[in-house]
Amino acid sequence: MEAFGFRSISRGTHTASFYCVVTCLLWCAFASRAAAQDPVPPARPAGIVVIGIDALSTEGLQMAATPNLDTLIRRGALSLRTRAVMPTVSAPNWASMLMGAGPEQHGITKNGWTRATATIEPAARDADGYFPSIFQLVRNQSPGAKTGMFYDWDKLADFFNPKYFDAHTYSEDYHESVRRVSGFIIGQKPLLTFLYIGHADDVGHESGHGTEKYWKAVSDLDAEVGRLLSDLKKAGMFDSLLFFVITDHGGVGNGHGGESMAEIEVPWIVSGPGTVRDRLLAKPNNSLNTASTIAWVLGLKQPDAWIGRPVTEAFESTPGGASYVARPLVSVRPGVYFESQRVTISSRDRDAAIRYTTDGSEPGIGSPVYRDPIVIDSPAVVKAVAVTGRGISSVS
Repeated sequence: MEAFGFRSISRGTHTASFYCVVTCLLWCAFASRAAAQDPVPPARPAGIVVIGIDALSTEGLQMAATPNLDTLIRRGALSLRTRAVMPTVSAPNWASMLMGAGPEQHGITKNGWTRATATIEPAARDADGYFPSIFQLVRNQSPGAKTGMFYDWDKLADFFNPKYFDAHTYSEDYHESVRRVSGFIIGQKPLLTFLYIGHADDVGHESGHGTEKYWKAVSDLDAEVGRLLSDLKKAGMFDSLLFFVITDHGGVGNGHGGESMAEIEVPWIVSGPGTVRDRLLAKPNNSLNTASTIAWVLGLKQPDAWIGRPVTEAFESTPGGASYVARPLVSVRPGVYFESQRVTISSRDRDAAIRYTTDGSEPGIGSPVYRDPIVIDSPAVVKAVAVTGRGISSVS
């Protein structure tokens, strides 16, 4: 102890000094740890726009032409492995994403749910019997701030107390919803707006997930998102708004609700002021973290009944992070064929080099570069990745 200027640790003033130093060091350590665990939110954006796309699968985002969603990804962060809640149907998931909690807390366990038919009591409720949502937080903690909800699935109206909205508008057609939400944001300048688009889910049920018609549906709704973004740019509002793109589930065949990874693993995007740019999120994420992230960004106190937590990784600039590169598009679908097949591989990224293998091994930056169509005249497993200066895609 003499090296530190203390001759005794058992009695006298030196003992008190030693304890004081130790206490200060421990306090500093705890303070540093608390600071590391509680990052400071970014500057509050002018407004938040949540775009909810029903049944947007991870495959659908990567395989369909989505230039407008890609624009949001490039100016923000993307998770391709966000977990939805169980069951993988719409009602429990839309409620969870906007209520910061799972079905076990809010009690919305199935499609067709209403407060009158509920079997699970909510863990918390307002005076009208609704579980607290992000819209309630905005209304109660940011007096004067406006909120809006525009949707083409009428069942959404059963989940949220309408008194927390300045606009609560149902349209039978998603094109009309986009037109109306554009006018609301530009005219009213709300703090929080939710736009729901159900088109991909409708086509998935009718024609099957992972089909050409499904991918076209995703591309069609992406064009509508583009119209909204264009309107906001013309109004000079785009750069000051924070965007979330969220979804409730993927799909298998003509349905969903099962326990496959294709149904429970979904994309999640946050884009705009304060976010890292062109970043693929690495940490595990859950869709119910959406409301918690919005509350954190807006400086709102989260209710005790919420179990979500803010996705701070999307706002932390750290070196060495990966960027999103879309999977290559392969012309021939897996199957049994009775004549040779001419396989073409392409990428939506113009600067991407496609690397491939035909023996089932995992392709990488050392694999052959795709230049010309591949003729397959015997059983083979073709795998491909797209490689850019930003990163490498998942495997097709």
